[in-house]
Amino acid sequence: KHGALRRSIPIEHERTSVDHLDLKVPAVAADGSLIPQAKVSAVIRHMSPTEMYEVCAAYGYAARVTEAHSVMVFDNYSLVPKPVKDLKPGDLVVAAMGLPRGDELTELDVVELLLSSPVGERLRTNVRRYGNRLRVSEALARGYADFAVYMEHGEIGLPRRIPVSRPLAKLLGYYASEGSSADGGVTLSFGSHEEDVIQDAVRSIQDTFPEVHVVRSQPHSYEVQLRFGGRLVAELFQAIGAGKNARTKAVPWPVFSMSREDQLAYLAAYIRGDGYARRRVAGAFIQMTTVSRALASDVLAL
Repeated sequence: KHGALRRSIPIEHERTSVDHLDLKVPAVAADGSLIPQAKVSAVIRHMSPTEMYEVCAAYGYAARVTEAHSVMVFDNYSLVPKPVKDLKPGDLVVAAMGLPRGDELTELDVVELLLSSPVGERLRTNVRRYGNRLRVSEALARGYADFAVYMEHGEIGLPRRIPVSRPLAKLLGYYASEGSSADGGVTLSFGSHEEDVIQDAVRSIQDTFPEVHVVRSQPHSYEVQLRFGGRLVAELFQAIGAGKNARTKAVPWPVFSMSREDQLAYLAAYIRGDGYARRRVAGAFIQMTTVSRALASDVLAL
């Protein structure tokens, strides 16, 4: 009398128990409270649909989901699941205003990050045999664990383990605001009037990658570019999820496992490069601009 009856037909799927892995994720309870570590009992796999939906919220949050996926919405003073195909403008969608903190990350393992990447087979070490640098896989097989990593014909290498530090956090923040990467390396672009920011970015690069050379150029009177790292560092930035250009950028996953102080350093560098802060009698505000939905969502969660 007052509406249509809709029958939900289950999707054919495979269900795999993961109880033994002791996986935990943040979740929302029925009463709206946060469960910081809810145990995952199973994962489900089904055939991919012909269409994907992107849910875009007013404050920058975005998520890509299938038609069969539901999201939590606030309706009649309670949280209820709603299929994405039934969402409409004005619905109040539940989003995370922060993420539970896990163990702090102390270092990045370059080998772990790059061995399965497109350049994995081209990685070499500073361990030599008969005058030739050993491949990373061969060095590992021979029991070596602590070595520098190079591209096949590269002269500048990276230590296998890079400390997660304040300079790294700031460098990633500058990259989020002003960076791009390609086979030739990583480039940061600043206004020529931002000399203090440029010098801070140079120090962050040199403190993070002591052996890497930084090339400064000025393609226009109003622009200064810093280029560094070559293909090796560019691939490292991709491996940690930094993105290649303005549209594909996101907050790299190591940032979410940094100390809160380093996370704030990341945000401060990002704001210095691509935003501004104002303090007035009526209140203070920070504004940042990005064309990347992923970066906007990540910054809000951070």
